[in-house]
Amino acid sequence: MRLKRRIPTIGDDALSKWPVWLRWLLFVPAALLAAGLIQLVIILLSGLSETWLSWLPAWAIQLINSVASGFAFVLVLGWMAPRGKVIAAVVGTVLVALVVGILIIVGLLLPTKDGPLLVLLGGVLTLVGAGAACWQTYEHESETRRAALAE
Repeated sequence: MRLKRRIPTIGDDALSKWPVWLRWLLFVPAALLAAGLIQLVIILLSGLSETWLSWLPAWAIQLINSVASGFAFVLVLGWMAPRGKVIAAVVGTVLVALVVGILIIVGLLLPTKDGPLLVLLGGVLTLVGAGAACWQTYEHESETRRAALAE
């Protein structure tokens, strides 16, 4: 007797019960909300006196926020999409790249108090986070397909 192996994911069963049209309607707002919430969590953790983030300088917190928000946006975008999760993650990564590119250009043209290096690093790290989430979505979908074929 062979045991069926299922890859557990966060909210997979609950999310699959939602209507497809609702998931398509909410996948971008959910991704934006995730990117905003992860930034809020990091800012709150950095403000607490006893966390590992509290000793970091403000620029480091901004760079951590950059990676985390890009990652959260693309990961939730791929997670919420009812079909074509990898395509949704790739398109999300491309959108992040376009927005980051525009923000870097604007940030380099307009003077900022932190300087152009922080703008450039923040943009690149946001793109790195988005790319990592895209790869994670691809790996998860590949593993899910392999497990389904093995059954």
